[in-house]
Amino acid sequence: MRAARGPAHDQPIATAVATSDLATDFGNPHAIRFTESIMNVVKPLLSSALVLLSCVSAQAAYACDSVTPVERRIVERSGGEIESLRSFVGMTSIVYGINMFDVRDHLDQWRAAVDCHNQVAAAERATRLAAQEQATRAETTRVAQR
Repeated sequence: MRAARGPAHDQPIATAVATSDLATDFGNPHAIRFTESIMNVVKPLLSSALVLLSCVSAQAAYACDSVTPVERRIVERSGGEIESLRSFVGMTSIVYGINMFDVRDHLDQWRAAVDCHNQVAAAERATRLAAQEQATRAETTRVAQR
């Protein structure tokens, strides 16, 4: 396969770009502005791509066990008084089929799963805030340069 050729068709594109007037004429204010404007577009795109990649990797890194809303509520009630937990389980045992034996056997597993889900949610919030902050910073930079 032939290498791509530059404007003069006698040199490869990489050489043509490296030797172009735009790349070597840094004394020209128009060339500097053009280079800065390209960098102002490229930097936010690259940072956004990195944030998206970190989102995907953060979601893929955590594999939490599933927790039903009832199990989540039981975990929340387990942090308080034992009587509150017993009354909740007693009232909902007919509907959901969970009794105090199930709570005793599975509470640590449910608590770990709820903690895992909370950590994933916190990581996603932090990533989303970082992306919004980066977008705001890029927009502020673009407006300031106009």
